[in-house]
Amino acid sequence: MSAQTRSKTVSSSLTTDRLVAVEATLDLAARIKSDPVQFPLRYQNKLDQEVAGLIASSFAYGNVKLIVNTVSQILEFIGPRPSETLKNLDPNFWKSRIPRGFKHRFNSAGDLSLFLYWIGLALKNRGSLETLLTDDGAESLKFDVRLNLFIDRLTAHTPSSLLKHKKSAMFLLPKPSDGSACKRLMLFLRWMVSSGPMNLGIWRSIDPRDLVIPVDTHILRISQNLGFTKRKVADWKTALEITDHLKRLTPEDPTRFDFALCHIGISQACPSRYSSKVCVSCRINDLCLKYRRSETKQLTRIAELR
Repeated sequence: MSAQTRSKTVSSSLTTDRLVAVEATLDLAARIKSDPVQFPLRYQNKLDQEVAGLIASSFAYGNVKLIVNTVSQILEFIGPRPSETLKNLDPNFWKSRIPRGFKHRFNSAGDLSLFLYWIGLALKNRGSLETLLTDDGAESLKFDVRLNLFIDRLTAHTPSSLLKHKKSAMFLLPKPSDGSACKRLMLFLRWMVSSGPMNLGIWRSIDPRDLVIPVDTHILRISQNLGFTKRKVADWKTALEITDHLKRLTPEDPTRFDFALCHIGISQACPSRYSSKVCVSCRINDLCLKYRRSETKQLTRIAELR
């Protein structure tokens, strides 16, 4: 083993230990209350968990309070058995069920109607959302191609009464082929497949090794600080680059530490700008490139003043 390889191994082991330590400090029960994963966790039936998971992850844009409020409304519209309700819907059913004033930032009641129609049709025709990623030879395809196929299958039919909403409804379901990081879709898959904290792990036909990290502003910033990427934009290429680095930590599931990393950002334990007061107490500051650079500058200034 070369010195460079030994160095990478030690660094990976140290990073893994640090992130395990971060996880150990988290109050998962408290975090669930402000995380959209709370919605699929409410259900016992696998199909209901799929439906609630896709709805919650797809509308997970905006602030947390808005997201929780929106998803709560949607699940109330649908009723206690989401999968059964959606399988038996027709396109016009939602005119009486969803208030016309429904709005979630860029998406309207019509967008939601089409989105729910797509889910219901997939359940009716395929039996589950999981099969959209696994049947008819999909398992032999590259993961990004499978994800594109998943969205194409899900949105294959749009009734004429909802056609005008297709473009804006597709905002909820971006594809890797569009260059998007697909953060919300990757979050959904993490919930369904991963066995780490805050996940359900109910899709056993998909290998967690294939998962891609859901990249938002927090994950991007922390990944830059840890040297996982130098890219400035949260796109698909960036998501793959960060995932490749995370595979060195936990090759069996590169999303294993997504929750811990994201929590560091959301809790402001990793501020957007260096703060000696905050950064000095960070559990992973010895791995942080920004912290090292800032501390070096501070020591240089002190030396110059002497």
